[in-house]
Amino acid sequence: MAIFVARLDIVTRRAAVRLVSALACPLCGAPDEVEMSVYQQYLTVFGGLPVAPMERFGAAYCHHCHEPIPRKSDRKGLTSAFDAVAARVPRSRLLAYTGIIIFALIAVAGYSGLAVAKLQQKTC
Repeated sequence: MAIFVARLDIVTRRAAVRLVSALACPLCGAPDEVEMSVYQQYLTVFGGLPVAPMERFGAAYCHHCHEPIPRKSDRKGLTSAFDAVAARVPRSRLLAYTGIIIFALIAVAGYSGLAVAKLQQKTC
């Protein structure tokens, strides 16, 4: 007899990458060379079926000095750049909630199956 166990994972996908012209690199001072990436985390089940989107976070990289920009360096500037880039990224689509939708449909089908079986028992 096989036991069915659901495996939950957290998957991170890059949602957007944009060059931020309003931010100079705090490490080398080069203007117009900072790239901001926005990442979205998803809770997945069964090795990739998305259940629900979770948090968004960002990372910055300088193309001039080829270094990732630490969060401590210019927190206010990085936060405003992240907010500007993340505002242009569309929210999670319905596809991101596939797992929840499938589980809800299974629950409704199971409940309706039990209700039909109970009605058939009453009529017999």
